[in-house]
Amino acid sequence: MRAEEVPQDGAYLEGKKRGAYAVDASGRYTMVPTAGWEAETAATRVALEAADAQIQAAHAEVKRGAKSTLWYHLAARQLSTAQVAEYAGLWRLRVWWHTRPGPWARLGDAMLERYAKALRVPAGALKVLPEKPESWL
Repeated sequence: MRAEEVPQDGAYLEGKKRGAYAVDASGRYTMVPTAGWEAETAATRVALEAADAQIQAAHAEVKRGAKSTLWYHLAARQLSTAQVAEYAGLWRLRVWWHTRPGPWARLGDAMLERYAKALRVPAGALKVLPEKPESWL
């Protein structure tokens, strides 16, 4: 795409610009500021809707008692049990085990602190389910 053809639809960047590579007049790739374009906006919207649905589902599961609040916090941050296991220095199976309400309720303070540090959330907030789920939209 030529530098003068870079779209400037500006849908989801809210007035901000980001860089896109384009070919300048001399035929070399250069960085051109863009406010976004329609296809990019549509793809971003689909991704955000999927993330939002996952957060809503996790909130509902915790609310009905099928999962622990850890499950909700993982969904709200779009993290997998494997990622949190690596961040906290734990086995994946152990993190999965703590997504169950019973084991999570018996969790000690030291382990709760490891999760809090990995998720960058106060330890007390991990044990609480927010009234309304977070939204990425």
